[in-house]
Amino acid sequence: MLSPRTLQRQLQAEDTSYQAVLSETREKLARRHLADRSLPTSQVACLLAYDDTNSFYRAFRRWTGLTPEAATQRRSSRPRVTGGARLGPTTGGSAEPGAAG
Repeated sequence: MLSPRTLQRQLQAEDTSYQAVLSETREKLARRHLADRSLPTSQVACLLAYDDTNSFYRAFRRWTGLTPEAATQRRSSRPRVTGGARLGPTTGGSAEPGAAG
């Protein structure tokens, strides 16, 4: 088992902190859970170990500048790319991975 001081030194060597790692992890999980539209925001807050929904709202707004609901609505209004293909500016509009543009 890692002692708290050893963990603190290792995090410091990577120029981070426990709080920063926790916040980053919570943000990633929040985005993933909110993508599952069947989960209410209150349940997402609980899954991420927030004491109450308001604390989760404040944290989410700090991370994204949006409320959880606004982020969910924004995500659902975007067109979806199917088949795992991603179009981007460097692909020249080709939907085939690795295709030269």
